[in-house]
Amino acid sequence: MSKLSIQLLGPPKITWENKVISISRRVPRAILFYLAAQGKLIGRENLCHIFWAESSDKQARQRLRENLSRLRKNLPDPSFLITENNNISLDFDRIDVDLLAFEQLVETAGQIPWQFPNTELLPEHTYQTLTAAIAHWHGNQFLAGVRLPANPLLDNWLSSTSLRLEQRRTSILLRLNHHAYLAQKIDSALGFAHMVLETDNTNDEAH
Repeated sequence: MSKLSIQLLGPPKITWENKVISISRRVPRAILFYLAAQGKLIGRENLCHIFWAESSDKQARQRLRENLSRLRKNLPDPSFLITENNNISLDFDRIDVDLLAFEQLVETAGQIPWQFPNTELLPEHTYQTLTAAIAHWHGNQFLAGVRLPANPLLDNWLSSTSLRLEQRRTSILLRLNHHAYLAQKIDSALGFAHMVLETDNTNDEAH
């Protein structure tokens, strides 16, 4: 069976069997993006709190039920959304999320990239792992251009997640830049530097 693809590293995009899937309403779409970014089961209470903190518990649970129902109707297969007791998740065995793949590759690389000084080449497998991680970005900003429901908690989640991911992306790009330069892969080195400058034009190291 074809996997659902959810892209969050750049302008968000949902595809299935080479077709773009549209989630028409903002709240179900935001719930999908939030669940995709978490990569695990999330308690109903947590979702109610982050999306409807100012509503009563009864109202928040009702709104969650309504929006989960709308989300299921918009997905090509309703079973992509999983509910287990008071927990909600996506079926990550059948869904690819670029953010989760990026973080898995970064975890695979571990501390090795930072244990080697910039004046030394990385192990080749580490270089390839980090290059593969960066390839999951199709923009330079997490959820670029997305409009989430007006909500301070969601705003804080978006800004803190964006900052963490974009700082990690910049660090990796700069490390790849140093490696490529030392390996005399000048085109690659320039490419990595330009990717940094697209996000931060004042970055002295990239310049």
